[in-house]
Amino acid sequence: MMPHFYPKNDWDSFEELHVIVQQLELCQGLLRSRSHSKARAAVILLDHVADVLMYRVCNDDFEFQAFQEMISPPAVPAKKRAEILFRFDAKVSYLSQKKRLMSDENASVLLISHRIRNFAYHRDYHNPKTIFVVGRILYKTVCEILPILAQRGQVSYSSNTKEQAWTKRYGVTAELFKFSEALQHISDYLGQRMKITPSSAARIIRADLFVRYKRMRRTMDHWLGLKKDKALNDMLKHYEFADAQSEELEKLRQPVKNARYMVYELHKGLPPEEWPKLIVRPEKRREIRRAMIVAERAFKAQYRKAFRDFRQTITAESLRSMSRKIRGLSAAASLNYLLSQYDFLERQLTQVEAYVARAEGDLDFAIDLARGK
Repeated sequence: MMPHFYPKNDWDSFEELHVIVQQLELCQGLLRSRSHSKARAAVILLDHVADVLMYRVCNDDFEFQAFQEMISPPAVPAKKRAEILFRFDAKVSYLSQKKRLMSDENASVLLISHRIRNFAYHRDYHNPKTIFVVGRILYKTVCEILPILAQRGQVSYSSNTKEQAWTKRYGVTAELFKFSEALQHISDYLGQRMKITPSSAARIIRADLFVRYKRMRRTMDHWLGLKKDKALNDMLKHYEFADAQSEELEKLRQPVKNARYMVYELHKGLPPEEWPKLIVRPEKRREIRRAMIVAERAFKAQYRKAFRDFRQTITAESLRSMSRKIRGLSAAASLNYLLSQYDFLERQLTQVEAYVARAEGDLDFAIDLARGK
């Protein structure tokens, strides 16, 4: 297959761009609405636009490499090329680290926004308080990378054709004879249509994180009674260990399950009404009981050792540090840096919120047991 370096003619080039511009115009309306669901839709669509732009550039580059592979080793192996085209994060890494077509800051925004998009698209979850900010920052970033990623090839194009009349509203005049110039005009116009500043974005993000942080601390201090650092650290270590070592604990727990399955094997194939009639020999009962005791003792010993050696990362001090970092968001100098800090703090806070919720649920369960429920 011959490589496809650039669109075949002016119309193809601008028509391809027109589709992107229409999607960005649609995102403007969604982000200006007061609906957080529409803002979520804008994030999903913007993520798609970024993915399409990156895919086209990578695909053109890889088609050329596939052609060159006939006479010289390719810069990227065929298997790796397929992986890059398939994975969003791999395309971002290739274009930012390998090709240097986008800054590390813009790459960070795309990766963070893609994670938020995945939660919204695949798990039906988004933060209604901050999704507007994420959407506007992502919009600005897409407009910033548009002149670079939409410029495919080094051929000049004329913008003075009837089919490209739609470009006039973006400041593209008949005097412009380079596609890159017309593309820059359109990108600048689109970027100016969406207003957001680091201070306004920080105010929204900071308020949301502080409300959640205070609610979480209130639950720990007053409901769970974890006012002292030692008690709080013990609780956090318990749930962080269970979370971080879940796969390893599942392996340690398997012998216990196998021992309990011995009881199931006795009833296998029998209807429930026949279970009380089943006669189990005393030696079989002793075998099962012995196997369960041995397995449970081994699991407890291994669990205690693994728990003792585990080094927790979330502590009472890290929570105080989180509070200071949330306050420091007001001093964010750029939207890219603000989103990076928000992503880190939001993930850490969400993790602690999950641990507190589990501790609260376990406490309610213990209370119900004590009351005989």
